[in-house]
Amino acid sequence: GYLFMEGENILSFTVTDGYIYYVKKDNGSLAIYRTKISTNDTVKVSDTDSTLLAVSEDYLFYLYKGTLFGLTKEEEKAHAFFAGKVTEFVLLSETLLILEEDTLYAVNINGRGIEKIAEGIESLAEIPLADLISYGAERQDDR
Repeated sequence: GYLFMEGENILSFTVTDGYIYYVKKDNGSLAIYRTKISTNDTVKVSDTDSTLLAVSEDYLFYLYKGTLFGLTKEEEKAHAFFAGKVTEFVLLSETLLILEEDTLYAVNINGRGIEKIAEGIESLAEIPLADLISYGAERQDDR
């Protein structure tokens, strides 16, 4: 291990494919940055209002104003992946479980279909982790 950034107010981070993506306070608001590990080259990716980040092989997912955005390393501008009032999400392999208000949805990261799973959910923390993982595995088997 090594010291990545001393004195920075990093609130969350994730690492993938030679990059570190992280959320930090930037002039009183939150922003996402990407740093290439081998060169320390850093770029601001987006503003955000959440510390939730998830990465797949192809995408970085994050929330901003209730919309779940997706961004590839090649893109300079993110696209809305799931618009609405998203409060939480989790990435399980190639499936995003998205909590919008009190409804839980499953969406394949390639955009093939949205499935409503449950209603009346206040937080993903209510759902046992084993159930989330098994559901993500079942969706992969269905492909």
